[in-house]
Amino acid sequence: MEMEKYFFHADEDRFHWQTQNVFVARREKELLEGIFKQRRNAAILEVGCGEGANLFFLKDSFQKITGLDFSLEKSKFAKENSGVTAIVQANALFLPFRADFFDIVFCRDILHHVNGKRKIISEMFRVCKNGGRIYIVEANGLNIIGFFQSLLIKVERGMIFNSAKELMKDIKKLLIWHVKITHKHSLPLFRIFMHYRYGKPKLSQAEVFIFCLNLFEKICDFVIPQYFWYYTIIEIEKTKMN
Repeated sequence: MEMEKYFFHADEDRFHWQTQNVFVARREKELLEGIFKQRRNAAILEVGCGEGANLFFLKDSFQKITGLDFSLEKSKFAKENSGVTAIVQANALFLPFRADFFDIVFCRDILHHVNGKRKIISEMFRVCKNGGRIYIVEANGLNIIGFFQSLLIKVERGMIFNSAKELMKDIKKLLIWHVKITHKHSLPLFRIFMHYRYGKPKLSQAEVFIFCLNLFEKICDFVIPQYFWYYTIIEIEKTKMN
């Protein structure tokens, strides 16, 4: 029942936590802006857009933006709340777009939930234009927060095997080589303390707490090797040589 609720039903609370909580929304926006180079005229596709929180933050940066999710309920919610109307309900294993269609194709936090990682990456690569970019954003099971999330939250069990090394195994088997790996958020404790379901979101209003949290994370940025940071971002350049 938990799995069905997570994957099929729109989580309104999660969407509002990501987009309306001042601290969380700022961190989400900074994460996305740090990944994508601002190319306003680029056509961008998000695979597995869910309730549309990422689309909500990207809509002002891109004029041509499309979201896709296999859940009908999530797709409807995203269309009504994200500010993006080009939402498609379809399976990521069989993207309903012609080849070389989008300038940018990305997915966030979906590959550790599925068995067909390689097929999804292949489809993302197919619909991306030559000279375009594919971005895979995944939580890192080697990060201490990601590790405990995978142990304590049933739907996140796949995260424990998630790492740059594991993701690259599938990418290399597809004979894709123009790849850049970066990492974001060394130890984002707000994902625990302010979690909309398991934490206290109102902590975002406590100035002293936020100051201490930001200071601690800055220290972690220097102490924790990037390979163990919470988010792994894989950027793939599609070229005619691939």
